[in-house]
Amino acid sequence: MRFIKMQAQGNDFIILDDATLPYHLDLSSYIKRICDRHFGIGADGLVVLSYLTKYDAEMRIFNADGSEAEMCGSALRCVTTFLKESSKESIFKIKTKAGIKTGYSLDEVTAKVNIGKVKFKRENPITICDYTGYYVSAGNPHLVIFTEDTAIIDALGKRISTDPIFKNGVNVEFVKIISPKEVEVRVWERGVGETLACGTGASAVQFVGKEQNLLKGSLLLHFPGGDLKTNIQNNYIFLTGRTEKVFLGEYFK
Repeated sequence: MRFIKMQAQGNDFIILDDATLPYHLDLSSYIKRICDRHFGIGADGLVVLSYLTKYDAEMRIFNADGSEAEMCGSALRCVTTFLKESSKESIFKIKTKAGIKTGYSLDEVTAKVNIGKVKFKRENPITICDYTGYYVSAGNPHLVIFTEDTAIIDALGKRISTDPIFKNGVNVEFVKIISPKEVEVRVWERGVGETLACGTGASAVQFVGKEQNLLKGSLLLHFPGGDLKTNIQNNYIFLTGRTEKVFLGEYFK
């Protein structure tokens, strides 16, 4: 099975065509094996692309534990760059479980995507583990916690992400504000663990920061894996950042 591996600020993905998947495959077990960093290729997630659609592509994203996610901003940017390689177009419509998303290829390595509208999932804020968090949807669930010490992720990331209060788990962003236009972020992704970046997480931070009058205008986000930029236009959040094709390969198991 041939595949391409791509990364966006260290958030890495195995991308393949659904036509190459073996028939009657136990997909969850397969994803766990292929994403394993010691016995497989190694990745935060697996992206399955289908072209049997009226859009440029359909994207399904799976976490490293085999669970399926509704959306992924980093994967969406990688797919946008990937589609550009075989197209004269620069704007792509991509179907996801969270709806139709638009990707813009700005150059060979930079992609901008319209994440859509982020919204609060229920009454906020939530107090959990003695911290205040804001529970929102960016196509997938996020809890945004503003703190002076993002290192609390080491003790609280998994604990909060898997708390029973969140029926299907939650991605957790620990955010330190540098200025109203700049933040540092560490993120714990459900089904994966701590990742080096998160595109929908960046969008969640932008939305919550604006709604709480903590952040203003376009935002620069520093993740451990690199920087992302977000901005809001007519309540839609746009995410911009570099992507990279790491390697092409063939998986035999």
